[in-house]
Amino acid sequence: MKSENILIPRFHLQSYDSLRLYNKYTCFRCGARFLSSETNSECRFHPGRYDRHSCMISIKLVLPMYDCCNKAVTAPPCCFNNMHVYEKGFDISKFVNTSSWPKTPTTESIVSIDCEMCLTDEGRAVVRVSVVNCKLMTIYDTYVKPTSRVRDYNTLYTGITEKDLIGCTKTLTDIHRDLSKIISAETILICHSPEHDFLALKVFSIVSKIVHLKVVSTSLVFSDNIFRGRRLRLRVVVENVLRKKIQREHFMNSQVLEVIAALKTLYPVWN
Repeated sequence: MKSENILIPRFHLQSYDSLRLYNKYTCFRCGARFLSSETNSECRFHPGRYDRHSCMISIKLVLPMYDCCNKAVTAPPCCFNNMHVYEKGFDISKFVNTSSWPKTPTTESIVSIDCEMCLTDEGRAVVRVSVVNCKLMTIYDTYVKPTSRVRDYNTLYTGITEKDLIGCTKTLTDIHRDLSKIISAETILICHSPEHDFLALKVFSIVSKIVHLKVVSTSLVFSDNIFRGRRLRLRVVVENVLRKKIQREHFMNSQVLEVIAALKTLYPVWN
């Protein structure tokens, strides 16, 4: 039998962990397929939400619009980034359960919590956590060091840049320890669309359907019933409930303002 040389690609000889560099993912912003090893790929997208009820009306055309640029869905993307991003599943075995956090003299009865997230090689990661008590006092506000490479700081919405995290040493484990001194299983948490925050924090365990039961989401309390329960942005809720006009750019770049606003919107309900 005639022998021949066989060419084996190098990545077939590498470990399983290194093979992840050759996995293909779908960018959740622009929809493009890309390799996780790519470090310089053009990503053009609309960062805002597709608002099917906000329309641009012309002579013969009615089109939904993006709320980031107030342009129709047929308009070209308004933002650019040199890296694609993707969502990754969460390992729920690493979540912690608030039922193990006992009530102490330092725990609060009602707080509002909010997180800012960046986009990393491992998906979304929390980079800032803010907590405000029912007296509208900021009792916790800190940056968090991501455990993997940051692809996009999402500065347009978070106001956070790479410089803000210089010297930051807080890890997610540190955040858990700090929050356990503020929050117990009896604490009422007031948030606006908290599902992404809770997943990023890995605070609320969903193993065996165990969850933190005392959560109030202002996005559900003040949903737009006219449009079949469509969730409204917190800025819109504040303008509708508190009758206060807030500049969009100021609101997006102030996380403490967001959590205070979430608390204030429920004041009429409490009273």
